[in-house]
Amino acid sequence: MSAKRPPSGSDLLRVDAHVIAPEEYEDAPELTAAQIAAADLYQGGRLVQRGRRERPRIAVPRTPVALDLDADIVAGFMAKGPEWRSLINEALRRHLEDDEA
Repeated sequence: MSAKRPPSGSDLLRVDAHVIAPEEYEDAPELTAAQIAAADLYQGGRLVQRGRRERPRIAVPRTPVALDLDADIVAGFMAKGPEWRSLINEALRRHLEDDEA
């Protein structure tokens, strides 16, 4: 222990040596689904990143663009749900295919 820091006032060695008995488990609160979903996942001692990195890569990579669209067009697509950007992509693809025919 450093000479500059006062003792913590607890017996950490005794606390670390304590083995939890089965009857003590009743004192622990139940984990909720939200707590489990928010928990960090470690594999082999390394933190597994959440979000986009866990999703499989798409066959055709996309290119982000800045595009000015009419507000009612954007609102109409957004009203269709969280995948509204993909819906715009599909609509543009259909338009290109129609032009090729």
